[in-house]
Amino acid sequence: MSWRLEKLFDGCQLDIGWVEKKMLLKFPEHKWLSAKVEPVTSMGFMSYLIRIIIKYENTYDNFNVTPPNTILVKIPNYTNAVIAWKSAGLIEDKYAAIQGIGTIKLLTETEGRFYSLLDKKNHNLKIPKIFYLNLDTNNNEIQCIIMEEIIDVVLVDIVEGFNKTQLYNLVDFIIQLHSLSFLENLNDPGSSYEEWKKLPLSFNDYVLNAKKKYVKKYPDTLGSLIETTYTKYLKKINNIDELKNKCLQDKPNMCFLSHGDLWTSNVLFDAKNKNIIKSVVDWQLAGKTSPFDDLAHLLFACISPELRRECQNDIFKYYYKNLKNSIEKEAKVLLFNYKDLVEMFYEMLPYLVGRNLFAISMWTDSPLCRTGKNDEEERIYKLNSRMKNLLSLLLLIIYSSISLGLYFHIAETEKKCFVEEIPDETLVTGNYKIQLFDPNTKQYGDYPNIGMHVEIKDPEQKIILSKLYTSEGKFSFSSHTPGEHTICLISNSTAWFGGSQLRVHLDIQVGDHAQDYEQIAAKEKLNELQLRIRQLLDQVEQITKEQNYQRYREERFRQTSESTNSRVLWWAAGQTVVLLAVGAWQMRHLKKFFEVKKLIFKYINLAIRKAIFKMSTLSRIKAGLTSPWALAFSIFGAGYGIYNIIDITQSGEKYELDGDLEGKTYIVTGATSGLGKLTTEELAKRRARVIMACRDRNKCISVRRDIVLATKNKQIYCRRLDLEDFDSVERFVSKLSTGAQSIDSIDGLVNNAAVMEKDRSVNKLGIEKTLATNHMGTFLLTGLLIDKFLKQKNKVRIVFVNTNLIQKNCKVNFDDLNNEVEKFDGFKVYKESKLAEALFVKELAERLKKTNISVFMADPGRCKTKLASNYEGERFFLSRWMLKPLSFLMGERRPEKGIRPILYAIGDSNLENQSGLFLDRERKEQAWPEDCNDATLRKKLWITSEKWTRFYDHLKNLNEENNANKK
Repeated sequence: MSWRLEKLFDGCQLDIGWVEKKMLLKFPEHKWLSAKVEPVTSMGFMSYLIRIIIKYENTYDNFNVTPPNTILVKIPNYTNAVIAWKSAGLIEDKYAAIQGIGTIKLLTETEGRFYSLLDKKNHNLKIPKIFYLNLDTNNNEIQCIIMEEIIDVVLVDIVEGFNKTQLYNLVDFIIQLHSLSFLENLNDPGSSYEEWKKLPLSFNDYVLNAKKKYVKKYPDTLGSLIETTYTKYLKKINNIDELKNKCLQDKPNMCFLSHGDLWTSNVLFDAKNKNIIKSVVDWQLAGKTSPFDDLAHLLFACISPELRRECQNDIFKYYYKNLKNSIEKEAKVLLFNYKDLVEMFYEMLPYLVGRNLFAISMWTDSPLCRTGKNDEEERIYKLNSRMKNLLSLLLLIIYSSISLGLYFHIAETEKKCFVEEIPDETLVTGNYKIQLFDPNTKQYGDYPNIGMHVEIKDPEQKIILSKLYTSEGKFSFSSHTPGEHTICLISNSTAWFGGSQLRVHLDIQVGDHAQDYEQIAAKEKLNELQLRIRQLLDQVEQITKEQNYQRYREERFRQTSESTNSRVLWWAAGQTVVLLAVGAWQMRHLKKFFEVKKLIFKYINLAIRKAIFKMSTLSRIKAGLTSPWALAFSIFGAGYGIYNIIDITQSGEKYELDGDLEGKTYIVTGATSGLGKLTTEELAKRRARVIMACRDRNKCISVRRDIVLATKNKQIYCRRLDLEDFDSVERFVSKLSTGAQSIDSIDGLVNNAAVMEKDRSVNKLGIEKTLATNHMGTFLLTGLLIDKFLKQKNKVRIVFVNTNLIQKNCKVNFDDLNNEVEKFDGFKVYKESKLAEALFVKELAERLKKTNISVFMADPGRCKTKLASNYEGERFFLSRWMLKPLSFLMGERRPEKGIRPILYAIGDSNLENQSGLFLDRERKEQAWPEDCNDATLRKKLWITSEKWTRFYDHLKNLNEENNANKK
């Protein structure tokens, strides 16, 4: 028998000769020498798939286009489709034939339209090449597809599921497909909703039958969970087909061409590298639908529950970000945001649950699981666990929206307030639901037109949240000030239901109870043990906040008591003064009374009045000008004028930092007062994110609140940092790199913190505190951050606040660096510590040349700060008043003007490509101290600082912690 007459399979009308004729239409110059049939499978699940191996008359050298050596012929298998429906147990036998044949017809036509649609487009999608296509049932030709065979491939076992790399590669494929769909505005190749409705059973019927099967087969386990889900929580959803169709109609801008049946058997991976996709096949359910038809099928049916929990949120964000970027590269705009995407997921979730229930029920009753081997039960269990995991997620979402802690009743437009004592920097969430009393049923029911206005005030009665919500939802806020927060709920009732009673369910969660740990686990990729540890750490942190709040309350009570005592004292003193004044006035009045009565001074007063009357106008003016009041006002005016002249002269040239710093992050040490506080405030005004690094956390919180309220910028954070305590420095840097408080990118560091100790004292390592804070701690902080800065792509500026006092009569005494020998002089030690810092800055600038880091040292000049607050002269009010004019005449400036060189160094574009500058108070470059030019001296101090701070021990601890977190 001639090879051309060989049938493709028993009972088939097509032979190899027919296939040869169709291929010659595509490759007319490629004459076949011979061909043979080799079945891929004896009977496909929904189609026959036959391999044909071809030999050509000519060699490849004679061809302009290389023809395929093997091809696949795909023919619909109506018989097997009927058997498949019967074996799945999802349909009665009498409907199986009509349902099977009708389903295959729609699927086949859909696949044909898909390949025809893509054949006309220029794309790089990894799908098979089509050589011949006829899936039209209205002509006399047999329906079939002739396509290329993708060789050297492997399939992933559905029970094992895709790994993480394969999953992300498939998401990339989905993004590429959806981008093509959006940019080309592709038509929908799928069969219409009306066509599917013509079949005896709808997809909704399949799902309900699958549910019944599970309830009957697993009544005490998975079946019970499915029954609870559908009867209790999804009873209002009558038809998931209609739910999906309505959702797609309402959101046409979120519909993309999708595969529709993206599971392991339809993805071919490279046999050499099993993570690389070679082709995606079987497009019988292709159509324009939601992104989650493919994404959710991958997440909930094709990977393990553990990988799903780890990746779900990241996958959604990855998908949206890359889809948006792909479309914007073509100068077009995606018509929805990430929030819309998440909302669509929740709207589609009942449909997605039903779809996966149907798919898994089909798989567990097919040869995929019914292997007849010892692992059969285990394979079924693994697939069912994915279904259980999805149902648990659905129940969690439903439960979180309707399970509320308490309820109360309010009348229309009534306001109900609750007072909650909340520590600072604490997350608070509230879930609520409003129901209206129905007098007919005597019950409370849902009424969607009712809204709830939520108003939240901080302890100072400043409104931090005021928003109108729907009848059911969730509100959240973070406390910035510790104390009693007032949470008020007001219904937006109208005359429509005036006089009715409302029931409000409310559940308020504070601190770690408000955290969504499932989301945290997925985002930070935590396993169960790591998640439990994270929860414990959060609970410890919340306990610490509660303890700090209790201390804060005690401090407030103490301050209130002291303030009351002080006011009582001043009130008593004031009362005494008033009594003395009244007594004096009464005595004087009585004296005049008796004088008048006795007429003692009658004639004297008469003579004086006559003398005054005779005075000339000129003499009256002269007398007025020389009076004590006139002289006092003249002196005040002249003094005020001189003060302003001196102030304007000393202020220097006016400077304002230009530009918007939104998206940039800065660290400012010593940020609770003086130059540090004002630097933070100026950066906050320009919308930068600022980390306030301070010793006193409570003071930092108070200052932060004032800055937030003044600048309307909430991106200000308090972090504890004590520069004299080197372990505190390590913890500060560690939190910037790992954990919940980590920061990806830092744009600037302002080393402002400094002290001037009156008496000698040492830290726990025995280092004198002025030196430890002003130089050693700053050296350690900057050194530990350098590695992070160098890994960043953005440019970083480091600014050290110093003084020009180090220019004269100042040396670093290496023989007595710790000030143990000479008599302690706080001012002298302060100058030496700042000179040590200058040596470090100069050496750091030299070492960081040609990197992304610029180093500057800024001198703000003599400013009024609290640096010398430990000295008696600053405490005693008389000496303080005497020093004020003297300091002013010596050139002391207000801190508002002193921060100009700091702002110039940290953010001015004129310094973009410069480094190693010492800026004076007028922002001009000034000469470095003579010792700073001595490279040997700089290196000696550098080595000494490394030893004294134990720099490499702290750096090793940080690296070990970072490596542990990565694992």
